[in-house]
Amino acid sequence: MTHSNPTLQQLGEFGLIERIKQLLPPAPPSVFVGVGDDAAVWQPTTGKALTLTCDCAVEGRHFPKLKGQSLAFIEQMGRRAVHMNLSDIASMAADPRFALVGLALPSNRTVESIEALYRGIVQAFTEFDVTVVGGNITSTSGPLLFHITLGGEVTPNLAVLRTGSQPGDHIGVTGFPGNSAAGLHCWLSETPLPSGTESLLDAYLQPNARVKEGLCLAPYVHAMTDISDGLLLDLQNLLVPEHLGAVLHQKKLPLHPSMKTLTQHLKQPSHQFTFAASDDYELLFTAPPHAIPALEQAYYALPNVPPLHWIGTVTESSGLVLANDETKTPLTIQGWEHFQNAQRAITPS
Repeated sequence: MTHSNPTLQQLGEFGLIERIKQLLPPAPPSVFVGVGDDAAVWQPTTGKALTLTCDCAVEGRHFPKLKGQSLAFIEQMGRRAVHMNLSDIASMAADPRFALVGLALPSNRTVESIEALYRGIVQAFTEFDVTVVGGNITSTSGPLLFHITLGGEVTPNLAVLRTGSQPGDHIGVTGFPGNSAAGLHCWLSETPLPSGTESLLDAYLQPNARVKEGLCLAPYVHAMTDISDGLLLDLQNLLVPEHLGAVLHQKKLPLHPSMKTLTQHLKQPSHQFTFAASDDYELLFTAPPHAIPALEQAYYALPNVPPLHWIGTVTESSGLVLANDETKTPLTIQGWEHFQNAQRAITPS
């Protein structure tokens, strides 16, 4: 009996693996052993250090439930998962090189839906010359999840850590933090986006890891991270040692025109979403004032980069403060924390 659109149970694990292998481009010479063996063998570039990151994405928690969604949407979620991982590599000022992809799949899902998911993963990695060298597939009675391990290369003395900020450093950010949170809020609450603000939802569904931007910023910055949990929470990670703090200037906080339109429509503060839990995947960094002219010159020489914004200053005293003209208001850290936010479901109501 043949099935025009078989489920995973009907095709089987090894049948799925063979179909996935057909989606993968040929491996470069640096990969001696790729998909199909017990482990991959990869030759690092001479003089480079290896950097590794991993992310686990669970259906209904980190991305919407895929069952019943269009193949195009499922493919989009595969791409999104890749950019989540690429963003961690970008914040270390590393070049992404290879990936391992693990999938835990309910057996009643259709093969074409999983192929769409994997196609999104492969296409996104191909854009950055990343090779999928292996992975794992298993069944699950729970939600679908995938786990990506991403390896990159970095010049050892140019690896940028979260630590390193100094008092007096200026705090910079790429793009418009909060756009993703705003788009997701409207989607989950089924609040129609005002005309012309569709880019806010795109910021959540189609993030863009700032890989070339991270490589460019590396020589000029003291510390860097990506914004995956929220501007304030991720900024706190840059204020190491713990006695450091920051003053943020309200008038310098980036506000995209679409965000301004939305918050006016909702009758809410203009920066309501800027500090919220978010999936922006923008870069957040600290740099000494004297490095800023050269940093900006190098940055804006890159093609198609988001704008840079200088939003505050690192201070010797701990705590985060929002300055507006003559007033200063202490800020409460907010953002995404997996166990404290465990009840949030990424599914429209």
